[in-house]
Amino acid sequence: MLEEDLASNQQSQDGAGFTATAAPAPDEVQYLTVADELSLVAYYLAQLVRLCKTYKFPLPVESTAMTYVKRFYLRNTCMDYHPKNVM
Repeated sequence: MLEEDLASNQQSQDGAGFTATAAPAPDEVQYLTVADELSLVAYYLAQLVRLCKTYKFPLPVESTAMTYVKRFYLRNTCMDYHPKNVM
């Protein structure tokens, strides 16, 4: 009985151990607001500055990295590309 429960539990979970659920309907999804996206990008820009200071990158490198991140999010959204992955 225990083995059957374990086998059925493993089948209902993906490789990472998370239970698979159906995707919510588009009207049920809570999207980020413009303010949420701006604050998220601002937070990761501050993290970028901290990272550059930690590794003692020159100021032009830090400025270029910040410019690239800002330009990237002019055309893309945080919902599609998380800032942590972009950095």
